[in-house]
Amino acid sequence: MRRTAGLGEGKVGCILWLAVLLLAGLVAYRALPVKLASTQLYDYMDDQARFGARVSSTAIKTRVLNRAKQLELPVTANDITVTKKGGVIHVRCKFIAPVNVLGYTYNWHFDLKVDRQVFVF
Repeated sequence: MRRTAGLGEGKVGCILWLAVLLLAGLVAYRALPVKLASTQLYDYMDDQARFGARVSSTAIKTRVLNRAKQLELPVTANDITVTKKGGVIHVRCKFIAPVNVLGYTYNWHFDLKVDRQVFVF
């Protein structure tokens, strides 16, 4: 006995999974550069805090802002706070990066914080 009704049943499921996979790839293509740039900014903030004992808070803030602009992140001077208190440097950068996927804009909130002991050489 031959089953003819079952032929081609798996094509719809395969097409749906392919569409989901393509959508996930598109989201990753749009979101990964933003995440990588924010990680690079965090590393830069950490470096500035680690070696910021002899530099003013304003200079650290300006350097972090310039690095964010190089990385094409939507950071303003008001988004960055740098304080030196009790032998510790606190650097914080709080911003929102829009990620556009197929006409939908997701506002990705970032709150990068670095707290480092001050070492004077």
